[in-house]
Amino acid sequence: MKFGVSLPFKAGILRRRNTVLYPLKQAMDKEFTAKFSKEWVESWNAHDLEMILSHYSDDFEIESPLALERFPESGGKITGKEHVRTYWNLGLQLNPDLEFELLNVLSGVNSISIYYLSKSSKKRVIETMVFNPDLKVCRAIVNYE
Repeated sequence: MKFGVSLPFKAGILRRRNTVLYPLKQAMDKEFTAKFSKEWVESWNAHDLEMILSHYSDDFEIESPLALERFPESGGKITGKEHVRTYWNLGLQLNPDLEFELLNVLSGVNSISIYYLSKSSKKRVIETMVFNPDLKVCRAIVNYE
């Protein structure tokens, strides 16, 4: 059946501009999702930048309205673990009281969405994370209340 649109995947492989990103999988395992989200929140609450970054691939990219606000030239997207390190280090310095409260976690194919409350800003946040085959986050999109 043809739908008249070009899909971004073929034969179980997700593609972006003819570059293979990773094989498609089934929904993320609930045990992994629960463990990952708990560790992720704990690492942010500990303000441990190395622990935070350990969850991410070297070629990680993040899209966030906060990135756009702090680095307007970025267009809201920061790419590469070292650039993200600079961005998050600034965030931790500017928010010494930063603390997250995990509200819920949703799982998808190769992805999870962490729904949390940023206690310092009193805003609810949904952060959707896409995982590579090594179960490292390779892409995140952050949406704020």
